Amino acid sequence: MKNYVILLCLLFIISACGTDQGYYPVETYNGSTSSLVMMSLGVPNQKINVGSSYQLSVTVILPTGQRTSGLTDSFVYPDTNEERNIVWLSSNTRVASITQSGRLLPVKSGYVTISASIDQSTASGAIRVYDVGEVVVEQQPDINKPIEDTDEDPELEPEDDLDAEVTDRFVSCQGFAEAVVLFDIGEHGGYGSESFPEVVLGPPGGSTDVLSLGYQGEIILDLGDCQVADGDGVDFIVFENPFYLHGDETTPYAELGIVGVSSDGVHFTEFDCHEEEYPFTGCAGWKRVNAIPASGISPFDIDDAGGDQFDLSDIGIDKARYIKIRDLYGDGLSGNAFGFDLDAIAVVNGEREE
Repeated sequence: MKNYVILLCLLFIISACGTDQGYYPVETYNGSTSSLVMMSLGVPNQKINVGSSYQLSVTVILPTGQRTSGLTDSFVYPDTNEERNIVWLSSNTRVASITQSGRLLPVKSGYVTISASIDQSTASGAIRVYDVGEVVVEQQPDINKPIEDTDEDPELEPEDDLDAEVTDRFVSCQGFAEAVVLFDIGEHGGYGSESFPEVVLGPPGGSTDVLSLGYQGEIILDLGDCQVADGDGVDFIVFENPFYLHGDETTPYAELGIVGVSSDGVHFTEFDCHEEEYPFTGCAGWKRVNAIPASGISPFDIDDAGGDQFDLSDIGIDKARYIKIRDLYGDGLSGNAFGFDLDAIAVVNGEREE
């Protein structure tokens, strides 16, 4: 990255009409290998509908005031003529995919996070996709209808029966993260992003099937319908890719992360991470993964799966739908593989509403 201060704004443009739409800046992110880069993302000031397509573009503003708009594929540094590709990513391709030329293709209703990156700088923001004809109508009471008198008292069910009815709405489940809500890439991160977001969804894939968060990078994952619930013992497992130096589990090569959980995706409660020395209790990223595809070990096997195990009772939480992981040190071996390397999250004790 050259010695610039660059402001990137993602402007959403409907190619059919060819005019700029209004946008709301929703996020600012600072991060670069050699200079400060400020990036802000705009989201469409309109409904994004399934079955349509929307051309996104990037605007680069240099400190001199020079502005380059309508970029979809690449950016050229004006002083060196070096060209850099713009990398577009969708957090949930089941809601909307994004081509490498910046065209958004909505698939089904829901929320999706779209991000664009140039070198080590990334901007991202959430988009709401609507299905065609998706309208919620609440039944309004007829205020003109007379109230019928009755001598009969309503029958009240016993309290125990009411409790049983509520409990029966939920069934136990096990599963994995289903979507990425936010990926705030840190410096020297991004390894595995070519397979994003699938690389961190589903079961663990092995030591190289990971996403590097970068220095103090952060990711928030949505567990979907199978939310983690406080049960007996371990409730969920976070899989990274540590290894033991000289085969000694007391000397792991650990890239630690702080783990938090939330029911709304906004307010998180974090586990207390003992990061100073081994054992790194409450942290993620220090226990070897055994449940790799070739092992035949279930990722839900708390005795043999490996990974870093968490119990919601340790932080007084009953249930959570979202899990956040934040890199602590940004350690790494080379290139863009610095920081916490997320492989997968397994829900051991989960609840799904019927």
